[in-house]
Amino acid sequence: MKRLTLLIAAASLVALPTLATAGPGQGKAHSKAKRAERLAKYDTNGDGVLDAAEKQQRRAAKATRRAERKAKRAQRLAKYDTNGNGTLEPTEREALRADRKARRASMSKAERQRHRAAKRARKAKRFAKLDKNRDQRLSAAEVANKPRLSKRFAKLDKNGDGFVTKKEMKLAKKAKKKRSGKKGKFKRGGAKNRAAPGGATIRA
Repeated sequence: MKRLTLLIAAASLVALPTLATAGPGQGKAHSKAKRAERLAKYDTNGDGVLDAAEKQQRRAAKATRRAERKAKRAQRLAKYDTNGNGTLEPTEREALRADRKARRASMSKAERQRHRAAKRARKAKRFAKLDKNRDQRLSAAEVANKPRLSKRFAKLDKNGDGFVTKKEMKLAKKAKKKRSGKKGKFKRGGAKNRAAPGGATIRA
């Protein structure tokens, strides 16, 4: 077991500098580090390989996490899907965002910091999962099985180089927030304007 621990530690140390400067052709080092991490977590008998029972344990843990995410989504839908159509409409999503904002406002400074750190970690993990070759950018092929992201790919790719970076995704999110902030603002006279289906302006 001690030998296995030393091997895992060595693999992690080798992988860390590689991940810090992740570029094309460095996916193997990352994969090796991930395998070492899985081995450390599920190799309960310390023989350096995952036997059938340990693989089953890993699959069960993965299935549990998937079920938890599904249950959480169902719970969210049950709470905010007020018209019962099985999806969240813009107004229902707005209610969800308002509740999240209220929860964040009630957090202490330390809780907010932990929340932001966890959110950044989740985003980084999702990006890393899609970034198969670990070059710190996403190609159209890498997001082909993600319909929503694939549909927005050209729009996200601001410089038109055929790749989407974390920076471009961040800029897109900022732009979306800016657009959302403009909605619902009142113009002179206190009347709220909104566009009617025929293009006319309705004053509330």
